[in-house]
Amino acid sequence: MDNYKSANAYDLSLFDPMRNQFASVQVRQRAKNSIVAKTRRNATFNLAITVLITAMCCIWLACCSTYNEISSQVSSAKAEYMSLCKEEEALELRFERKFNLEEIERIAIEDYGMARVTSNGITYIDTFTEDNVEIVSSEDNFAVALFKRIFS
Repeated sequence: MDNYKSANAYDLSLFDPMRNQFASVQVRQRAKNSIVAKTRRNATFNLAITVLITAMCCIWLACCSTYNEISSQVSSAKAEYMSLCKEEEALELRFERKFNLEEIERIAIEDYGMARVTSNGITYIDTFTEDNVEIVSSEDNFAVALFKRIFS
């Protein structure tokens, strides 16, 4: 049989029971290794997908939280704006009441004793008087000269 091993056409070693059994074990081992490798790849892929989905959910929750916070800030700003608008209206009304010309005239007449000006009621004041100048002696200082002037 050794003579036939050199020729490929007469290779009968494939029919050896031991060799066939070893070949089938190798084929089974390769198939098993292939299945294990595919399982590992699938597990890695599934883990990556799970991590990705979890990260996306966390980002979505953070966005929702930020949106809610901004919405509440907008609502409080709108409420404050409405409050300020009402306050502005109240202040404008108060301003109009305070600076009403009729009210100012009434206060001037009643509280300050003023009279309404007419075309005949113009009074001129003479401001042309003599100016007085006093010279303090150079011997005394200002405080002493003032004291002498008050009590003399």
